[in-house]
Amino acid sequence: MAIEKQLVFFARLHGLDKASAQVEAERVISKTGIQTLVKLYPETLSHGQRMRVILAQALIGKLQILLLDEPTSGLDPVAAADVRQII
Repeated sequence: MAIEKQLVFFARLHGLDKASAQVEAERVISKTGIQTLVKLYPETLSHGQRMRVILAQALIGKLQILLLDEPTSGLDPVAAADVRQII
């Protein structure tokens, strides 16, 4: 399943209707800077790209608390700084 469809699917799991799920997916795609990845499949992504997609997935919905376990593990310094900025 392509990244964009995956994010819409997870938004639907949060109880959003189809249109709202699409809007929410677009919001997290923009927030995490993965616009160029949305048509790709997870298995084709680098480690850093996968981490951004996972972060986008974690940001879906109206969260009061977000627990992340080593979200910058294995990332280069620039990518790690980007992830910290997003969080």
